[in-house]
Amino acid sequence: MSQAAAGRFAAIKSAEIPAWAGIAPSVVYIMWQREMRRYLRDRSQIMGALSRTILWLVVLGFGLGASLREIEGYTYSQYILPGVITLNVLFASLQCAIALV
Repeated sequence: MSQAAAGRFAAIKSAEIPAWAGIAPSVVYIMWQREMRRYLRDRSQIMGALSRTILWLVVLGFGLGASLREIEGYTYSQYILPGVITLNVLFASLQCAIALV
């Protein structure tokens, strides 16, 4: 390692943010930035997430929603929307985790 690189490394070590539960927040932020850049560059992933959401809403929201009128004052489509969004977030995170391995 060159002296310049060693000096930069020492400066980074001294300015480190304390880790929470063994995980440095700066590392999490850098990983998040990398994944967001990769996600935004890949149009097929964006289109897949949008089409998957629409498909789930059409199949579940309008298919089953015809037999279920209202749930606690909400239409069935409004009722399942948070679950569909959560499903897509979990699916996207699983894809990213598999891509890292």
